[in-house]
Amino acid sequence: MAEACRRGFTALTVEQWQHSGLRVPGAFDALLLAHVIEHVDELTGDALVQDYLPFLRPGATVMLICPQERGYASDATHVRFVDLDDLAALATRAGLVVAKRFSFPFPRALGRAFVYNEFCLVARTPG
Repeated sequence: MAEACRRGFTALTVEQWQHSGLRVPGAFDALLLAHVIEHVDELTGDALVQDYLPFLRPGATVMLICPQERGYASDATHVRFVDLDDLAALATRAGLVVAKRFSFPFPRALGRAFVYNEFCLVARTPG
């Protein structure tokens, strides 16, 4: 976070966000959760997404990214494996509309060998 601030970006801890003037309903165009959901149980992941949705405008983009098998195995702090179906289910439970699901940067078959292959899901808020 300090590096982001040093470079002139606005970066907040969760605690700072709770008291921030940026915390305005409908103020944001996008939400990115990259390499987060696999670190928490399903209920916590659902709650996390729900907590931020009020701050997105109608039609905003939500992008969820999780590691595939090799990347998942590379980090002992991962608590559950989350694939594209799991991400789509999370998005649907949150009331989002799934727009796109894909493997990045390589085809899905490489997820068992390449540590940086990821499941990517793009969804939109209703409206």
